[in-house]
Amino acid sequence: MRFDLMPKYPQVVAHESFILTHASFFKDIWVIEFTPQLFECSQEYKTDQEQELFVYRQQVLVIHRFLQNECPDLVRSKRQVSDDTAMSLEVMKTVYDNLMETLKKCRLRESQKSTEKTPTTLSSSVPKDCQQLYESGERVSGVYSIDPFPEKMQPFSVWCDFFDGHGWTVFQKRLDGSLDFYRNWAEYQSGFGNAAKEYWLGLDKIYALTKSNQLLNIYVKASNGATRSGTWQTFFIRNETDNYTLTVNDAGYNGTLLSYSFFHHNGMPFSTRDKDNDIDARNCAVEYHGGWWYTDCYRSNLNGEYGKNDDQGIRWVGLSDELMETVMRISRN
Repeated sequence: MRFDLMPKYPQVVAHESFILTHASFFKDIWVIEFTPQLFECSQEYKTDQEQELFVYRQQVLVIHRFLQNECPDLVRSKRQVSDDTAMSLEVMKTVYDNLMETLKKCRLRESQKSTEKTPTTLSSSVPKDCQQLYESGERVSGVYSIDPFPEKMQPFSVWCDFFDGHGWTVFQKRLDGSLDFYRNWAEYQSGFGNAAKEYWLGLDKIYALTKSNQLLNIYVKASNGATRSGTWQTFFIRNETDNYTLTVNDAGYNGTLLSYSFFHHNGMPFSTRDKDNDIDARNCAVEYHGGWWYTDCYRSNLNGEYGKNDDQGIRWVGLSDELMETVMRISRN
């Protein structure tokens, strides 16, 4: 809009700041409806009051048109506004002021909607798990960001392994003993460690990932170099209210690990040194330096103390040697 071509009436010039402030907001509506009418003003209206009334009337019509499109519930019908435009200058100013307040409400509402949609928009580009990455063509194992429960959680980092036609989300990994797993309840809930190294993902996140049944794969490497693995067809845990109770079924199990060593813990809540949920007279987490779905106390203890070749170490009944590496990972079946 070229203001040097506008009529040289003081009432029109006085509204130049309004036009500069809102022209970009009204976009084509302003250019199509408002500009031609302002030029017409110089030819049809003779007195200053008529000119000012005309300018207010055009602004009212343009603002109302915009609000009808963007926030129709906040404005009256066009017929009613047309009736208002026949009123005096003072009444028209009042109508204008009221519409400007309505315009502010409309803009605030649109701004809030945009803010509310931002997390969903952002999280929608983040895969919900490693299986979704696999389905999109990813084949390079490494650290990725996932978001299985965008309504409740922010995206978080995991290690993804890709093999056997699946993307596996790793929730427990031990490699070298650099991370202490003898932790309290809050730490086992939220998780600890580094997905690129050793880590425990966290019971809350594991629960979010296993709200639908998952395949479970466990890999171990013993101190003598021997490796074993196994895959269970059913794995999930319950929520915090149920102390993250474990469900695992060895029907359809396939692997070289003794399946019962994990299935023995089926139906047990999680226990830590400061939250004893096992069925033994002792606190198994304290006795065996870990956090696990202890029973009376264990047949497997993959979160035991690293580097201890005894009952407090990382153990799997059926394997006599101390375990030096462990990986627990899940995938949708």
